[in-house]
Amino acid sequence: MICAIRLWNMDTAELKASNGLNDDILSMLEEKLSLDIRLSEALQQKNNIKLRDRVYINMAEKFEWPELDRDIIDENIFCYALRDQLGILVDGTVVPCCLDSEGKIPLGNIFETSLEDILNGERAKNMYDGFSRRCAVEELCKRCGYAKRHKK
Repeated sequence: MICAIRLWNMDTAELKASNGLNDDILSMLEEKLSLDIRLSEALQQKNNIKLRDRVYINMAEKFEWPELDRDIIDENIFCYALRDQLGILVDGTVVPCCLDSEGKIPLGNIFETSLEDILNGERAKNMYDGFSRRCAVEELCKRCGYAKRHKK
């Protein structure tokens, strides 16, 4: 297991972020973890830093979180969902990624079905194959600004 502290709130051309607390967060981490580096300076050199064994911090640009009532952002995208990541909600619902925090793309329930069977299910396979073709097959994915950020 790893802990990734993500400050994904940097300004972009399209989105102005509210990142005024970043300095406070970075100072607190430096103090609590007894770091001998200034994180604000180090993060200007590279956006991902290992703080401890399996503890990381990274900064990135703000993006539009997916919402079904938002206009389509892009349908021709690649995403790491179900390839390198998935999410399991507190009720056991398996979702393709952490951005589906409301379970809009339920793939199954880990309390009822094995993860292997869930990942081999029709919906999960359609998503995986779609992303392999750079095609979002789920409506929520078409409205995700994060996937657009990683467009290949």
